[in-house]
Order: sequence, then structure tokens, then C-alpha cells
Amino acid sequence: MSDQKETIENLKTQLNKFKTEFEKVTRAKTPFEIKHFVIGQHESRWKQWYQLCIETDAKYRAIQETEGNKRLTELEIEELELSLISKPKSRLAEIGNEKIQIQIGQKKNQLAHINSLMIGAFKEVSDYLALAENEYPEFWGKSEDELVAAHEEDYWNQRLSRQIAVDLMTFGRIQAGNITCLLQLGEKQKTRILMMALSKSDQHTGIANRAEKVYQDAVADKVMSKKLVGVQPS
Repeated sequence: MSDQKETIENLKTQLNKFKTEFEKVTRAKTPFEIKHFVIGQHESRWKQWYQLCIETDAKYRAIQETEGNKRLTELEIEELELSLISKPKSRLAEIGNEKIQIQIGQKKNQLAHINSLMIGAFKEVSDYLALAENEYPEFWGKSEDELVAAHEEDYWNQRLSRQIAVDLMTFGRIQAGNITCLLQLGEKQKTRILMMALSKSDQHTGIANRAEKVYQDAVADKVMSKKLVGVQPS
């Protein structure tokens, strides 16, 4: 038991040493992740803007809820502190005080965690707002109906063409799900989507081929350099 207690104390010491490093990590999502994989999952700028609005609103609502939880926790701490007996006259009263002190410590830990979450949430909201202001100014001040009317068709063209391009690069043919989607559209839109898909497929195939050539050349250079190193002068 004493060995276990010593191990726990050593772990606490190590954790306290790195506590300042842990506290630096507050964001759930980084600006790069938000831009390229949360918002950037959509090719259409209109849908990127739509996703940006949804994510920002959800994060702000989470902040509002967390603010309420923070205040409730603060009040619970105050309530516990007021319930402490100033001069306990019995062992039972001392035990009661000690239990309350433990609860206060737990509540303070919860409060510290809530504060950390709020810092990260505020950082994320700031990142979303900066992205909205700097990269999507053309969508500000327009109603959802206006944006849908102007951009929704382009969104589906971009989305289906990307999915079909991935099918072509991966399987060499269009998969059943994307064929079903195409059959629900008019002939002009089908043709437009297929042309876009072929263009994307060719573009990505060209990039992949160039990357493969660079890799093969690098490997060949490495092999040749090793051979040269092993050559002894005659």
C-alpha cells in the first residue's frame, strides 16, 4: 500500500510539472483544421459559408450554456463554503467540514475545467469569425433564400462531380449511389457534372503521376548515391 501511495505521489509531482504545458492546449479544432477540413469539406463556397454559419452558431450556443454552468458551479462553491462550521466542537462536525472541503476542491476543479473549455471555445469562435470576415465577404448581408437560389445548384454540381471523380480514380467506374443521384437530374446538369468529374479526375491523376515520378527519381538518386559511396578509386 505504501508503494502504491508513493507511486501516486510521484505521478502527481510529474503532472504538476507539466500542468502549464497541458493548459496551453485549449482549442478543440485548430484554424487549419477549421479552414481545410470543417469548412473546406465542401467545394462550393456557398456551402462552405453555410457550414461556417452552422459551426459558429453551435459553438456560441455551447459558450452560452457553459457560462450558465460556470455560474452555477461558483454558487455551489459559495454555498458549500457557507455551510462550513467555523469552530467544530465534535469529531462528527470535523468530519462534516472535511467532507465539505473535499466537495469544494472537486467543484473548484470543475470550475477550472469549465474555464479552460471556455477559453478554447472563445478562440474557436474568433477563428470562425476571422474566416467569415476575411474569406467570405460576398455572402454577408444576404438572406438564406437569396443564397440558396443563387448557389444551391452549383453546390450539388461540385459535390456530385467530386464524388464521381473519386469513383473513377478509385474503382474506374461510377458507383451505384452516384448513378442514382445523376438519374434524378436533368440532361444538361448531368452532362455538366460528368464533364466536371472527368476534369477533376484527370487533374488529380496528373498530380498523382507527377508525385510518383518525383518519388521514383528521389529513390533512384538515393540508390545511385549509395553505390557511388561504395565505389573505391582504382
